[in-house]
Parts: sequence; C-alpha cells; structure tokens
Amino acid sequence: MNAARNDTPAPPARRSPPGWGSLLLAAVSQAYLVILCTLAGAALLPGLFGWHGTVVQTGSMQPHIAPGDVVVLSPLAEQDLIPMNAVVRFSTTAPDGTGQERTPVLHRVTAAHDDGTYTTAGDANPDPDLKPLHREQITGMGRLLVPYIGLPGLWWNTGDYLPLSLWLAGTLLALIAVSRIRLHDPENHDSGHDESATGPLGTEDTKERVSHAPPHRPAPPHTGDSEPENDRDKVLAWISGPAFHNAESAPATGRRVARRAVFGLAGTAALTGLAASPDTRSNAALTARTSTGTSFATASSFPPSLGRAAAFALLAQVKVEDRLTGKNPVASSVSGLIGTSTSGSTITGYPTTHLNSKDAIDAMTDARALFSELKAKTATTTLATPSLSGTITPGVYSYPSGDLTLGNLTLDAKGDPHAVFIIRAKSLATASSSPGTTISLVNGTKLGNVFWCADNTAKILANNKVEGTWIAGRTAQSDGGITLKGRLIAVGDSSTTGNISTSSDTIAIPT
Repeated sequence: MNAARNDTPAPPARRSPPGWGSLLLAAVSQAYLVILCTLAGAALLPGLFGWHGTVVQTGSMQPHIAPGDVVVLSPLAEQDLIPMNAVVRFSTTAPDGTGQERTPVLHRVTAAHDDGTYTTAGDANPDPDLKPLHREQITGMGRLLVPYIGLPGLWWNTGDYLPLSLWLAGTLLALIAVSRIRLHDPENHDSGHDESATGPLGTEDTKERVSHAPPHRPAPPHTGDSEPENDRDKVLAWISGPAFHNAESAPATGRRVARRAVFGLAGTAALTGLAASPDTRSNAALTARTSTGTSFATASSFPPSLGRAAAFALLAQVKVEDRLTGKNPVASSVSGLIGTSTSGSTITGYPTTHLNSKDAIDAMTDARALFSELKAKTATTTLATPSLSGTITPGVYSYPSGDLTLGNLTLDAKGDPHAVFIIRAKSLATASSSPGTTISLVNGTKLGNVFWCADNTAKILANNKVEGTWIAGRTAQSDGGITLKGRLIAVGDSSTTGNISTSSDTIAIPT
C-alpha cells in the first residue's frame, strides 16, 4: 500500500484587518471625497443646461456669498424681468475712460428705475454702487450657490499657493487612505481552496487528500451576503462596499476603489479648470466708499435699500426749512446732501445745491420705493398700545390704529449685523423733550438698517438723541436741538405735502 500523502496546500497567511486608526482615516477621507465630488458636480453639471458657474473673488457680498463660493448663473433673454434683490453678474469698464472691460461684478439689485436702469449694491457695502446698471450690462442671474468649492481656484488666481498646496496634499492623502483599505479574509472563509488542484471527484488522489484533510468544520448557514462580525468590520464594510466578506467580489471592490480614486482626481481637475478660467471669475466688488462675501437668502432677510437717497441727509418733495428761532438762533449742522424734488420747491436756511436737481429727483424716486416697501412689510409685532419703549429685537413693529409715541429705546441686533428694525404707524413722535428721548443701537445694530416710517408725520421733540432713517408721507419735523444720526425724508402724498422742518439740529448720515 502506498504511503499516505498529504499534499493539501498550506492555507495562505491571513491579512491582518486594518486598525481603528486606519479605518477612521479612511472613513473621514471617503466622506471628504464624496462631499468634494458632490459640490464639484453641483457647480459643473448645470453647464449641461446652458448655465455657468463663476468663482467669487472678493468679499462685498458677505456673509451670504463669500470669496471662494461658486455662484451658478443662468443667462437672461432680453425680455426677462430682473426681480428685486436678485443677484446679477454684470460687466464694468475701467474708470480711466479707455472702455476696457474689467473683471465682472456680482452684486444685488436693490432698485429699478423708470429709465430702465437699476441700482445695485454689495450686501456688505453701506452704500449702493455709484453708477446705475443698464440692462445690457447684465450677463447672468444667480440661481444656485455652491459654498467653498471655488477656494482652490481663488488661491490659484490670487497666488496664495500655501493653502492651495495644503489642499492638494490633503486631497491626495485622502485618495491614498481610501485606496489602501483592502478586504481581509474572515476566519470562516477558506480562500485558499482550489478545486482544480484536487482532481476530479472520486479519484484516488482525491481520496488520499480527503483522508488526511483536517476535520471539517460546518459552515454557518448561508443567508446571502455575509454580515460584518463586529463594529470594526461594519466600518470596513461601509468603506469597502457590499462586497465585504465576499472573496468572489474582491476584484469588483478593487475596481470600485479605483473608480472612487478616479472620480476624486476628476473632481479635483475639474475644480482647477473651473477656477483657472478667467471667464469664470467675478468680483463681489467693493464700492469707492466702502471700508470694508443659499444659498441665496430670501428677499425679506435683506435690509430695505435707500438706493440713491443714501447720500441725502434731508430730502423732501416740496420744502426744506431751517427755522432760526430764539434770542441767539443757531443754524443747524447737517452732514450730507440736502435736496427737494419738484418744480417750485424751496430750501430755506441751507445751500440750494440740489433744489429740484436731477440727483434729488432720482433720490426721491428711490425714497418713494423704500417708503412703499416699508409699508408693505408684514408685521412681526402688532403693538396693542400707542407707545413703545425698552429693549426691542429685530423685526417689523406696527401700530396701525393711530399715532405711536416712542420712549427711550434700545435696539438690540443680538450680534447680527444684517438685523433690520422697522417701526411704523400713522404718525410717529418721540415722547419727551425734557430730559429727552434717547434711541440707542447695540450688539451689532447698524444705523442703515433702522427705519422709522410714518404715513403722515414723523416728529422728533427737542433735545432728543435718535438714530436711523425717519421717512414720512407728509412732514418730517424737529422741535429743535436734536442730534440725529441718520436722515429725514418727506416723500409727500400730494403735490403740496412733503416738507422737512429743522431748528438748531445736528444731523449726520452714516459714513
């Protein structure tokens, strides 16, 4: 009898499963690559439908749109309307008179005018853009905001190579971390079995091998794909996909990892191409007077715009008068433009530079649009009594029943620089001239975001210290000696109303 032979090949050495550190790194890397490819797709795929993305280069649209964000724009037909508060991209020319086009600007439309032009402004700018925007300058309207994804291009265009290099290195490491994860062999899977090495079933060779095989351990019941055995296996299964614990699918898993790597590299290359193209860059440009980048938020979340009225401290339809009263009359001190907007109007006690001038007429057009907007805003608080004092938070406060008396007030923005305060009534009046009513702005409240709106008369009693834009349908009046950081505007509700009266006051628009 032949001696017993044991030709059964030794089982291959099992690969040690990856440790928790490797799994955590791979999981974070895979999540990062998925987010990267998703954002890149959101920025680039709309191009299939004729839209195009632009990388924001500067910061005047902050905080809603930041440098490095990609704004996806749709083209506009000549007959398309431009909605108020839309974000548009438009061409500009160099100020030296050469007509050379500069990098396009991305700003928000804040007002539309009868002559077909628009006023635009950056969300972070205290004043609107100086030049009116013509329809033919607009090259696209913002439809989708993809945050952060244009940062590599911004770094490239600005020569900021350190963060660009760090980002490229981090992305490469993420690709390597994901691709190095391999399936490990579970204990209950004989990946070394090779039927071709045993010969046909029933041969002598097979019998000898079977006779000397180690005792057979029954396999667990088969329920389809094997389930991960512990928490670490579950993490590995999530990274590797449904082929985990299935050796027959290991090649497919390898291909899947390779595909992920290719997609990650493709996304990186696409971002580089998007950012490097000069046609995909837009400045959220700062205005000449700026000292200071939804998603697009809804229109109601943005402060109402003064438009061209922003430069005026006193603006009335019919009359502006500075009353010189008392034994030692003192003229009012006003920082800002003073103007009237109708033929036959008068300015008394002040220079008459903008007596029915084009600038004053244009400013009044925007002031009336603002007045209508303030009156149309939905009230967040309807006041039950005809008085308001204490500390209030952002919102629209309305007293529709009659005249509203204003006591000492603190307007608290809670740290939100874009918080808006609108207080409106039939008529408004401060409560006291002795010791005087004080209105204060705290915790980030901006003077340009505070509006006092009266259908009839807005009256500030003597010696009061107040802030904000006071706009009235008929008359805006000071009783004398007030300190106002803001504006008085009287739009007029007929051909004979729209008057402003001051006396020994100090009035200054925000700078």
